[in-house]
Amino acid sequence: MPNNDILDDLLVRPDKAVRKAEGVVEPARSNQGNESGYDLTNPNLHHGAEAKYAPTLQIVSKAGSIVASAEAGLHEGQTIGESSHLPVGGSGPIATIIADQSAYEGHTFSLNVSGHFKPSTGDPLTFSAKLPTGLGIDATGIISGTPTDSDFGNSRVTVTATDAHGQAISESFYLAVGDGGPTATAIANQSAYEGHSFSLNVSNYFAAAAGDALTFSAKLPAGLSIDAHTGVISGTPNDSDFGNNLITVTATDAHGLAISESFNLAVGDSGPTATAIANQSSFEGQSFALNVSSHFAAPAAGDT
Repeated sequence: MPNNDILDDLLVRPDKAVRKAEGVVEPARSNQGNESGYDLTNPNLHHGAEAKYAPTLQIVSKAGSIVASAEAGLHEGQTIGESSHLPVGGSGPIATIIADQSAYEGHTFSLNVSGHFKPSTGDPLTFSAKLPTGLGIDATGIISGTPTDSDFGNSRVTVTATDAHGQAISESFYLAVGDGGPTATAIANQSAYEGHSFSLNVSNYFAAAAGDALTFSAKLPAGLSIDAHTGVISGTPNDSDFGNNLITVTATDAHGLAISESFNLAVGDSGPTATAIANQSSFEGQSFALNVSSHFAAPAAGDT
């Protein structure tokens, strides 16, 4: 007979028996509706036990999927039954490639990397990064700052985005920090005098990136020189320096880049100097001689 007829026959005929646990035989349900209390699908239930068929249910959320009993009302992060807790975790943020960048020592740099990261569930992301010395990153993903001389060259920058559940992803790019060279401001024209000492510190008119050192050189009048480390021009102009002298100062950084600035030094003649000549005496009819040159001096070497 068909399978359904066999099942009906077992349920309504008292002379038939149903197998329960091994070695135990009990009557099946009678046609008056009495129940033996046995689950036909479970041979190990004792007499009178209540059995339930509890299928499993797969619940899929934006954050992932879990499998649990259908009788449990599942919600994200809700406790199931008396002891099990099944949080639904996110799959974590995703990232796209960040193109390599370039910057210069001593010049401001800014890059918003947040557009290269996306959370999987709409969670906010926070950002951190391994960066060159002069740069920092804020929580919104903006890298900014001013590279220093120590950042010169190619620097590998690694940015990490972390979601609200602590899941993170990192993306790296290279930042090429170049040397923009030193800068200079105008040096005002100066004046000096033959035979008088002169001094001028020109280092204040030049600047390099943080941490970079400058060395100085200059085209100077004969009586002057420049300290290569401090940038101080000093000396005493001589007679050959008289007049207007174009002075060009050059500042060179540690990477060989240089800048020059010029000014005019007007060297004047302050005139000779003299000391008192003592009163002299002579006699009529007798020769007289006196050298007064020692009582006078020219203002500078080479002047007559």
